[in-house]
Amino acid sequence: MTMENNRHWYQQFWPWFLMIPPAGAVVGGLITFYLAGGPPALVVDDYGKIAMVTEQRANRDTIASELDLAAHIEIIPPGAEGLADFRVRLTGNLTEAGFPDYLHLQLIHPTLPDLDADTVLLASDGLYRGSARYVNSRMYLQLTDPDEVWRLTGELPAGASIAELAAN
Repeated sequence: MTMENNRHWYQQFWPWFLMIPPAGAVVGGLITFYLAGGPPALVVDDYGKIAMVTEQRANRDTIASELDLAAHIEIIPPGAEGLADFRVRLTGNLTEAGFPDYLHLQLIHPTLPDLDADTVLLASDGLYRGSARYVNSRMYLQLTDPDEVWRLTGELPAGASIAELAAN
């Protein structure tokens, strides 16, 4: 008889080795039970508001389409102040009194909201002019009237200085 056979079971290697997986499963189950019993982490949104905004955007696009609106945007590169000049020619079935005194132009970067810019374009000699911070990058453009009755949207590729916006 060897000396190893005379030791108690709790002094042997194999019983402890064989207990490790079931003990790990018990610990993992307790952790899972604890986490599952905590407060729910639900994503809650007001889907009614989202639907309303989506419908408003669709209505503004429809109105722009009915008015056959289009805009030609020319971007003059930034000067010493770091602001680019924007010149917009708006065409469509608006009566002379229907052309607004100013337009609102949004430049929206696809991924970096810090690069977004807004500007007001004032009417002058048949053009709308304004200045805004501009980064030579791909941008989404949104042009609206002061009352946000209609809107024109489009995309400006990186390096481009001219954009054409038309009603969808």
